[in-house]
Amino acid sequence: MKALLHNRSLLLLGLAESISNVGNWVTVMAIYAIIVFHGEGGVAESSGVMLAGLGPMLLFSPVAGWLSDRFDRKWLMIISQVMSALPIIGIIVAGQGPIIYLLLALQTAFTTLMLPARQAVVPMLVPQQELARANALLQQTNSLVKIGGPILGGVIVGLFGAGNAMLLDVVSFTLAAVVLLLLPPLPPQRGVMKGDAAMSSGPEGGSPPHLPDSILVVLRRSAPLRLLFLSIFLAIVAIMGFDLLGSIYVRDVLLAQEGFFGILIGLIGLGSLLSAGWLMLRRWQRNPWQDLAWGLLLMSGIPLLMAAGFWIGHPRLAQWLTAFALLLGGVGNGLVSVQVWTLLQALSPPVLLGRMGGIFQSSIAAAQLTTILATPLLVPVHLSIGQYFVLSAAMLLLLALALFAALPGLPAADVEGAMAESFRGSSLEADA
Repeated sequence: MKALLHNRSLLLLGLAESISNVGNWVTVMAIYAIIVFHGEGGVAESSGVMLAGLGPMLLFSPVAGWLSDRFDRKWLMIISQVMSALPIIGIIVAGQGPIIYLLLALQTAFTTLMLPARQAVVPMLVPQQELARANALLQQTNSLVKIGGPILGGVIVGLFGAGNAMLLDVVSFTLAAVVLLLLPPLPPQRGVMKGDAAMSSGPEGGSPPHLPDSILVVLRRSAPLRLLFLSIFLAIVAIMGFDLLGSIYVRDVLLAQEGFFGILIGLIGLGSLLSAGWLMLRRWQRNPWQDLAWGLLLMSGIPLLMAAGFWIGHPRLAQWLTAFALLLGGVGNGLVSVQVWTLLQALSPPVLLGRMGGIFQSSIAAAQLTTILATPLLVPVHLSIGQYFVLSAAMLLLLALALFAALPGLPAADVEGAMAESFRGSSLEADA
């Protein structure tokens, strides 16, 4: 633990990410204020915001992952931060109108460049046995931001207006880029995958040779990785309803405004902070699959209690139920967020980690887009918000129970050699 707190590069990475995320939350609250709370937008408009944020992630994450395995990850993260500020300036100038969705999509495309690089950097900075604690430390900083960011964003938007508030996001991207400049060079690991010519080294900047084949080979030979991809895809389909319907639920069921919406998101951050702190400080190691299953079980409390709040017909009591649900679900979210990336980092071949992270991020976006496209067709035409949340809770509960049942056959990825165990009997190994 002390070694992590003295790891300068890891702390700089967490600081840069936190600064950037504070600004992001201000912009999120500003966008919802413009479109939902003051623009009287409904499910379609809320879905439009999410679609603009996820479509580019689905398309560009694999490309970003490939770039992360080809170029210095430090400079990819810096470029991502600098370029992400430009669309926000465009939104400030535009004010309102359909162009906001286009600018949000452009901003997401630039932000996507950061994600695989950031995840691939962590195993470069800490030994494998410390991956869970390092991810927990970074999750703690993210959780602190998630506590204060939405609340701060709601207050700033309320005091200064949406356009002025988003100036903070532009400043945050700039400061994050400056902090990232302090990192040492972070070039990707080079190597050749035996039995897979796709990993042969090529000239810098060349086209990615046989990329789909190399990723498919890894996934075909690793049952734990396939299970990880499938579990997170289904979990996101189930929980995404809160992101999509949460602002409308707050407005129409809880009879509250963006300030309370910010507090609820902050409670998720508080729960994540508590669970990430526990993961970082606990002295024993446990199979991260077990933490993942418990996390999904706790997250099911979010839609379950929000469904209860929908039917009790008492806004004040529903507000308290929802607040407790999001705190409880935040604890689960922290467990899932830390151990998902720990598993991916430990089970993926190092020379493919950027690409694997990009494909994983793309699958997450695909799950989110599935929910975004399906939900307006279901709510409120065929299902009430309460019925929708009941189905979401049932899906998360079943998924958690399935993982608990599968635990005896799943490798613990927080011990050295987990990747070798995952690929035992195959020829897919990285040359030293």
